[in-house]
Amino acid sequence: HSGRLVGFKEVFGMSYFHVSSRGSSVLPVSEAGAQSDVSAGVDGASVVDPAAKFQFNIHFGKRVFQLFRVVFPNVCSKNTALFAFLLLLSVLEQITAYNVGMISSQYYKALGDTDVPLFWRVTLTASALIVGIVAIKSTKNFVSNLLYLNLRRQITDNLHLAYLHKKAFYMLHIYTEIDNPDQRIAQDVERMCRAFSGMIDTLLVSPFIIAYYTYECVRITGWLGPGVSLAFFVLATVANRYLLQLVSRAVVRQEAGEGDFRHRHSQIRISAESAAFHDCEQVELEQCSASLESLLSLQRRVVLRQYALTAFVNFCDYAASIGSYLSLAVPIFAGVYDSLSRTDLASLISRTLFVMIYLFHQFTKLIDLAIEAGDIIGTSHRVLELSEALQNCHRSCYSDWCFDSAAANAAASCDTLVVDRVGDADMSLMRPVLEFRGLCVKPPGPGDRLLIKGLSLSLNPGDSLLITGPSGCGKTALLRTVSGLWRPATGSYSEERQILMAVKGAAGRSNEPLQVLFAPQRPYFTAGGTLLQQVVFPRRLTAQLRASLDFSWLESRLALLHLSELLDRGGGCSSSGWDSVMDWSVSLSPGEQQRLVTLRCLFHRPRLLLLDEATSALDSDLEAVVYELLLKDLPELCLVSVGHRSSLRRYHQRELALTVDPEVYHIKDIDQQSYM
Repeated sequence: HSGRLVGFKEVFGMSYFHVSSRGSSVLPVSEAGAQSDVSAGVDGASVVDPAAKFQFNIHFGKRVFQLFRVVFPNVCSKNTALFAFLLLLSVLEQITAYNVGMISSQYYKALGDTDVPLFWRVTLTASALIVGIVAIKSTKNFVSNLLYLNLRRQITDNLHLAYLHKKAFYMLHIYTEIDNPDQRIAQDVERMCRAFSGMIDTLLVSPFIIAYYTYECVRITGWLGPGVSLAFFVLATVANRYLLQLVSRAVVRQEAGEGDFRHRHSQIRISAESAAFHDCEQVELEQCSASLESLLSLQRRVVLRQYALTAFVNFCDYAASIGSYLSLAVPIFAGVYDSLSRTDLASLISRTLFVMIYLFHQFTKLIDLAIEAGDIIGTSHRVLELSEALQNCHRSCYSDWCFDSAAANAAASCDTLVVDRVGDADMSLMRPVLEFRGLCVKPPGPGDRLLIKGLSLSLNPGDSLLITGPSGCGKTALLRTVSGLWRPATGSYSEERQILMAVKGAAGRSNEPLQVLFAPQRPYFTAGGTLLQQVVFPRRLTAQLRASLDFSWLESRLALLHLSELLDRGGGCSSSGWDSVMDWSVSLSPGEQQRLVTLRCLFHRPRLLLLDEATSALDSDLEAVVYELLLKDLPELCLVSVGHRSSLRRYHQRELALTVDPEVYHIKDIDQQSYM
């Protein structure tokens, strides 16, 4: 045991960890004084000017470059191969389109000279080209859709890995101002990937097409045609960039409004029963109407800005068609082609017009992408902003507070931390499970208001503590800090608590039992899970885990908690009640939910159990059943409860009574004899 404990000291460096008074870092004591101030916090890493936040500029280019490094990691990746194949198809499409465009001039020649053999040769060539371009366009569309699916999967997987890692989903809500991450991951990623896969080949191939058709145009008409086209494109680009920025910023605000509007309705759906009890239809109707009006106001702004952009794009489309004729008229009226016969001149005009119109078409095609680019820039900014915020979360001091995976895995590899009930010989059971000195608790965000100041406490295996006090004095805040959700303002924790938290993080990845478990007043149930999955949550219900379960023990505990009827709620959909699937957060009453979470606690057998009014929905008899079962089945459990009921004292050894004054609190022993 001692050898293994030395290994833990090598992992964590010190026996105690110091939290600086700035509340910005969690470091070993020996290093705390040598570190620079990083009090900027999670979103303090951003140095981007807010005014340039959602513009088409260098910062956006840097964000896109970072995105490319994710979706195209190397030249041998699947996405890179699909992208290269898409570019190849685009080149073949342009070559085929050029030859198709030349067919009309060959028909003019064959019909003008009444050359029947030439007519049929042209017809056969045209038929083959039509078959070819149809096959190429269809294949290109298919490959573009495959690229979209792969991009969406890879980007979404990366966001999921970052979002559901080290409590980043919680940090975004507490420490940042990122709105609607669910919309960004689901809807914005979908729109961005679809637009990207549909327009990227055009953006990359167009410069080469423009260069080739410019050369052809110069060879036939001189520099007049390309010069007019280039001047037209430059002027259009300057105007287009200004209009594009206006649209993209408006789109970002619109997407945020869409998320807020959807969130309003999802809240009604989630809290339907509570809302129905309050007869709140009129209030919710007014709030939903106000949210809709706010959204429509944002959409009107987008519509007005897109009106100007669309009008400009349409002007460029039609002006380009006239420009090609004007450019060709100059050499014709100047007598450059007087030596040609009418048939040859008609063939030349057809060929030249195709080249010039296609050149103008490529310029206007890039301009036409402006409307779509406005949407993709707005949604891309939102996706990439979320990605940067998640990276900042992981780089922030909070990540150090939650421990890195290497340390957690190293800690989890030590079998002294897996409590196997080996008796008093187990050294780990002789050490405090939870110990802190001079702990100060404050809410997240700006401000220096303390809820608890200078608290010192030590809890051993088998100890139980009841935290009481008036509402708002910091009872739940203390549990959040102890469990690692909140950063402490100052104070130190024992090494045992650090090890427990490291093992807690590693257990979630290795599918091992949890050492620390938190049971809130409103339990969490994973969506679409079976009854058995809710019991073993957050462990994954693998075939190996299922085979190791003692179902008779589970059913006996279910009966003691008066929940046996849950096995019959499957409605005949499954041969086993444990495999029944329903929306447990809706189907179960609050009391049933709290009792089912008690079974979850019994299954995991944690060393430290934090109960935040976890029996508030139970009557005194069921509350007694819950606590007596926990204390009987888990005799070495370190139990910390938050509650208001005086009846809870009989199940705890000590009481921490908090007050509204952060410096005034009382720790006292509870006389169990008075409750016998």
